[in-house]
Amino acid sequence: MSVFGTLLVACAALYAQAAVVYAWLWMYGARRDVVSLGLSGTAGGATVFALGAVFLTADASLGTAEIGARLLYAGSFVASACFFVVALEVSGTPHPRALPRVVGGLMGLGAVLSLAGVVHEPASVVPAMGHEPTLSPVGGVLLGIAILTMVAALYVLARAWPRRAGARWILVGAAPGAIATTIEQVMRARGYEPVFALTVLGTVLMLVASWVLLRRFAAVGDRLRGQNAALERSHTALVRAQSDRTRAEHLADVGELSVVLATEISRPMASLQRSVASLDLPRVEAGEARPILDEIDAETRHLNHLIGDLLVFARPSHEDRRRVHVGTLVEDALRDVRAQLRAEVKAHVEVEDALTILCEPEAMRRAVAQVLENATTAADGEAIVVRAASAGARELRLDVTDPGEGMDTAVRKRALEPFFTTRAYGTGLGLAIVARVARSHGGRVEIESAHGRGTTVSLHLPRVVEAPPSVGG
Repeated sequence: MSVFGTLLVACAALYAQAAVVYAWLWMYGARRDVVSLGLSGTAGGATVFALGAVFLTADASLGTAEIGARLLYAGSFVASACFFVVALEVSGTPHPRALPRVVGGLMGLGAVLSLAGVVHEPASVVPAMGHEPTLSPVGGVLLGIAILTMVAALYVLARAWPRRAGARWILVGAAPGAIATTIEQVMRARGYEPVFALTVLGTVLMLVASWVLLRRFAAVGDRLRGQNAALERSHTALVRAQSDRTRAEHLADVGELSVVLATEISRPMASLQRSVASLDLPRVEAGEARPILDEIDAETRHLNHLIGDLLVFARPSHEDRRRVHVGTLVEDALRDVRAQLRAEVKAHVEVEDALTILCEPEAMRRAVAQVLENATTAADGEAIVVRAASAGARELRLDVTDPGEGMDTAVRKRALEPFFTTRAYGTGLGLAIVARVARSHGGRVEIESAHGRGTTVSLHLPRVVEAPPSVGG
C-alpha cells in the first residue's frame, strides 16, 4: 500500500471514531442535538469515502476497485448532506424546516444508487490512485447536486464568519478542498488527467473538520466534568449544611434542657452550700466532720461551676459593655482560677500597658479564666505564660501557653466543639464558651498545639484605640 493509501486508512479510523463519539453524544446527551447527529453522519460518510479511496489504490484488484468506486461516491453524498446540515446549524442561518430533509433525501438516494453501481460506468473503473471512474448521467446530476450542497454550506459558513468561531474554523478547512475541486473541473474541461481532487477535498476538509468537531466534543466533556464537579460540591455542601442544621437543632434542644436542669439544680445546691456554711462552727473545727465538710464544699463549688457553664452556654449574655483594662481582666481571671482550684497558680504575666477592650466584663472574665484554668491543669504544677499585646491597629492578642503534653491534630480540630472533652469529667463546654464569647465581641480563638510540645490558646479581640490628645495653639 502506498503512503497516501496508508494515510487514508488512518483517516478512516479517525473518522469512524468521531462518528461513534458523536452518535453516542446524540443518543445519551441531555437533548437530541442536531449538530451532534450531523457531525456523526459527516464523519461516517468520510469513513466510507476514505475506505473507498483505499480500495482504488494501485495494489487493488478490479473487483476491489469496483467496491471502492461505489463506496467513494456513496460516502461523498452522505458526507456532503450531513455537512450541509452542520453548516446550517453551526452558522445559525434561518432556513425552511424542510430544506435539510430534502437535501438529505436526495443525497441518501445518491448513496443508495452509488452502492448499486448506478452512479458510475463500471467499465471505467481502473485500480489506480488518481483515476476516478467516469460518471453516468444520473451520477453526474447527483454529483452536481452534492457540489452545490457543498458550495451552499461554504456560503452560509462564510456569512457566519464574523460571529461564529466554529464556522470560521470549518470554512478555513473547507477552502483548500473547494479550490482543489475547481482546479480539477478546469483540468477536465481542457482534457487533462484529473488529480483525484475529491480525495484531496475529503481528506483536507475532514481532517480539519474532525479537529474542530473533536474540539467541540472535548469542550462538551469539559463542561460535563465541570458540571459534575459542581454537583458534587453542591451535594457535599448540602450534606454539610444538613448536618450543621441537625447539630444546631440538637444543641438548641440541649441548651433548653441545660437551662431547665441548671435552674432546678442550682436551688438545692444553694441550700446545701448555706447549710454547710452554717455548720462551720468552732466546735466542728476540731472534730472529724471538718474533712467531710470541706469535701462537700469543694464538690458543691464544682457543681456550681458546671451549672454556670451550662447557663452561660445556653443563654446569651445581655450585660452592658464597658471598657476594661486587659491587665485587670487577667488579674481578676487568675483570682477566680485560684479560688476554683484552691491552689496557687504559677503564671508569668506580660501585658502591654494601656491595652483596653470594650467587653461584657463578667462574660470576658469567665472566658479568660476558663483558658487559664485549662492551661494550669495541663501544666501540672509548672508555670504558665500569659502575654497580651497589640496585633495590629485595632486588634489585640491574648496568648496563654502551657508546657503540658499538648494536643494531637484530631483533638485540636475538635477542641472548640461543644460537649467535646478528653477528660473523664466535665461538660466539654469550656473552650466552646470561650469561642462563643470571643465571637460575640467580634474576635476569634486560635489554638496552636502539638503532642508533647504544650499548647497556646490565643484570643484575638478588637481593642479600644484611644484618640491622640489634641494640641492647642
